Amino acid sequence: MYSMTETQVQLQDSAKRYFSRNSDTLTGRRNLGGFSKQWEEFTEMGWMAAPVTEILGGYGGAAELALISREIGYAGCEFSFIHAAVIPGIVISQLDNTPFQKETLEAIFSGDRLIYSPLVEQFVGGRSMVTCIENDTHFQLSGTVSTLPGASYATDFCVLAQSGQGVGNDAGYSLFIVPADSEGLRADTENAIDGRLLQTITFSDVKLDEKQRLSSAATESVIQSSINAAVLAQCADLVGCTQKMFDLTKDYLQIRKQFGSSLAEFQALRHRLADMYAELCLANAMLKRAVDKYAEDPVDSHSISAAKYSIANAAKYVGTQAIQLHGAIAMTEEYELGRYFKRAIIAEKTFGDPYFHLHRFKAT
Repeated sequence: MYSMTETQVQLQDSAKRYFSRNSDTLTGRRNLGGFSKQWEEFTEMGWMAAPVTEILGGYGGAAELALISREIGYAGCEFSFIHAAVIPGIVISQLDNTPFQKETLEAIFSGDRLIYSPLVEQFVGGRSMVTCIENDTHFQLSGTVSTLPGASYATDFCVLAQSGQGVGNDAGYSLFIVPADSEGLRADTENAIDGRLLQTITFSDVKLDEKQRLSSAATESVIQSSINAAVLAQCADLVGCTQKMFDLTKDYLQIRKQFGSSLAEFQALRHRLADMYAELCLANAMLKRAVDKYAEDPVDSHSISAAKYSIANAAKYVGTQAIQLHGAIAMTEEYELGRYFKRAIIAEKTFGDPYFHLHRFKAT
């Protein structure tokens, strides 16, 4: 993907080996045991700490979370690394040094708690959909957050709730850790087009005490850098997914024969494959630039939005070409290309579609 340190090469190799040995990650959605196994193994390999710097007990940063996310996308893994590790890790690590910060991060790294964060769904495209009312003895949360993949397995939710009516630093955002079994919290499940389970989380006057509030002043910079980290990880996931669709197509053209020759020998098809490869190279280049720029300035969304726009369009092009070059087999449930293309379509619309990021790019 780009020039890597020795540690990053080892991280990438370990991820490749893990996913090559564990093809059952593709069907983890079908039972709780599948997701539980992935969560446990991600924790054992230290991946839950990858987005957080060494100062706070992690070991990584932008490059590391991108490397892991890319391999997740290539494998088609359905455990939501972004919601369970990237977003909560980034947002909690940027808070003031509160007594609960270290304790919560350690719980994520050790696997004691699976903390999901819907922060990006809350803020991309509009205001926070969760509000907070402060009483003398407790806080009361109300609102709805939709389309969280795999959220039914979370032990807690890391939620930003808005108490003010302003915007930016005047909006009055507080960060809460909400236990999944809290009274008034409901999760409704539906199926995504690729078979993954999506949850809509509803907070109906959920009561929380002061110990469950991690911060009373989550700033705009904390929110924007967390959103950028999530979009960056998703871009890496999408690049991995695009690489897989390209590899499947290249292999298929080499083994499928027509008129006594493999399809890879037909010049017109080779040219189409070359066009797909060019789009893949563009996607990798945009990802590298986004990783570098995020490492320099996590709040700057210019390169992040440019990457999402370019990579989503590249994935869609490669996916449609892959289906055409495969023919009817690509439309079957049994062949894996269809699942990867559906994954790409969902990723295109998640955390802001290409047109949202085009406007975000122009505004920065």
